Amino acid sequence: MKSKITGIFAALAMFAAQAGAAQPITVIAIAKVKPGTEAAFQAAASKILAPTRAESGNLQFNLHQAVAAKGEFAFVEQWKSPEDLDQHLQTPHMQAFFAEVKDLFEPGYPTITQYLKVEE
Repeated sequence: MKSKITGIFAALAMFAAQAGAAQPITVIAIAKVKPGTEAAFQAAASKILAPTRAESGNLQFNLHQAVAAKGEFAFVEQWKSPEDLDQHLQTPHMQAFFAEVKDLFEPGYPTITQYLKVEE
């Protein structure tokens, strides 16, 4: 049986492939973690920042923490193409991250939304 994380990222990769390569893909991933796991999540997330930013298809990859909710984090990402996003999801550092954080999430999280820019 696929884990929820695996299923979410498989759907994300499928959407990216359908969106076409003509336009960058923006991703906003919201993670709410269980109380007391904030530091563990942030430590795991900090390990993927540099290698992700070094990926050739990455335009932006930043981690934010909510001001009013200590356990809520947002990744704001931008990728040159859906293929670059798909490749990112398959990298060893991302696979290790998914394995490390999968049990830290509150029910219903993470939520992941992809956007295409609608105006210049």
